Amino acid sequence: MKEKLKNRIRVESDIKKELEEIEKILKSDEPQDVKFRSVRAIFNELSEEIFEAKVNAMFESRTGLLSSSFGEEALAKEVEQAKRTGNKFCVTLMDIDFLKYINDNYGHVVGTKVIVEVARAIKEKVRKYDIVCRYGGDEFLIVFPNTDITKAKKIVGRIKSEIEQKVFEKKVKVTLSIGVVECCSDKRVTVEKILKKADKNLYEAKKIRTNVNLK
Repeated sequence: MKEKLKNRIRVESDIKKELEEIEKILKSDEPQDVKFRSVRAIFNELSEEIFEAKVNAMFESRTGLLSSSFGEEALAKEVEQAKRTGNKFCVTLMDIDFLKYINDNYGHVVGTKVIVEVARAIKEKVRKYDIVCRYGGDEFLIVFPNTDITKAKKIVGRIKSEIEQKVFEKKVKVTLSIGVVECCSDKRVTVEKILKKADKNLYEAKKIRTNVNLK
């Protein structure tokens, strides 16, 4: 979050400087064609910088996954598409169990490696058109377009199996809790309701210590 804020401040500062430079050019005694070329060059440079800033805002730097805000935007689009087409889709919330314990007892370097490795496993197991974002410190959100719950659970099951068989640095082993929701074209469906249900399923998975919700 701090890094994103720094980037935003930097971009805003650069834009202000470039606009001031354009104002100086327009007030100068240079020929009109020279002014035009100079201003166009500045605008080209600005557009590249703004595009880069937007890309940086879309993705979470540590894992390369979509940020939570863009993940929710993608989910909202999927909700609207399902209402138009009638197709089912699934949403999964995946949580790294006891990440705070890992950070406190083995160090944040190990905790970070766990996060990055879980993100890698997710990216490798999901399909190209599935949507994955880092939803919080230890949570990931996955949207499976045009997918029923049986297929979604098979995919997340493969992710869970790979991570839980792996031995991390300092012999740390990790488990995942998973909440899966199947969504349909119900006009009353909203992003908030879907996430609330997925979170409830995730909580139930943690509570009964099976680490996967099969309901």
